[in-house]
Amino acid sequence: MNMPTITIGQMKSAVSYFAVDMALPLMFWGGPGLGKTEGVAQSCREANGLLVDIRLGQYDSVDMRGLPDRNGDETKWLKPSTFPFKGSKLFGSITDRPIFLVLDEINAANPAVFGVAYQLLQERRIGEHVLMDNVIMVAMGNREGDRGVTNKMPKPLANRMSHFEIVCSAKEWSEYAITIGLPQEFIAFFRFREKLLDGFDPTTPDKVFCTPRAAEKA
Repeated sequence: MNMPTITIGQMKSAVSYFAVDMALPLMFWGGPGLGKTEGVAQSCREANGLLVDIRLGQYDSVDMRGLPDRNGDETKWLKPSTFPFKGSKLFGSITDRPIFLVLDEINAANPAVFGVAYQLLQERRIGEHVLMDNVIMVAMGNREGDRGVTNKMPKPLANRMSHFEIVCSAKEWSEYAITIGLPQEFIAFFRFREKLLDGFDPTTPDKVFCTPRAAEKA
């Protein structure tokens, strides 16, 4: 079964409906530089939310569970401060707006971290640490054929999320480029040659290619 293909603008609508309103974890796939991270950040700002960016490729499984500590004759686990768990000193006071827990580059994680993410995405907890009620989860990553730093996502983990593939829209990018003040001649060029906006081809050895991200930097 093929996943739906959507643009960044449609991605923002999907985040609003599925993640914010229905509290369902989402997974967005796409090539480099299409604006996945920025699209979710825009969704967060429009919802007056707080963005918590977690790169699971930087975590070991023990980092997510926290450190063990003595509690009398028992062991308790000290929760990691980077996750919005209930009782968190950093996030605990934020209860009047959504917290976007963004698992960016999720498929760059190692297999042991994938195992921890099973519980996080399904039960909204890691061990005894439970996510706050206003947390929504969005994951992103490059496709397995993009030749990025990725590991094959286990099917049980994939089954815990709703999946969408992001595609480039020159029209949407042009509208965005106008709002951030890019030169009109630059925008007009990509409206005239729309296919040049996303020149990524994983089958070629090229190290230099255009993407919406690269065009904005240029």
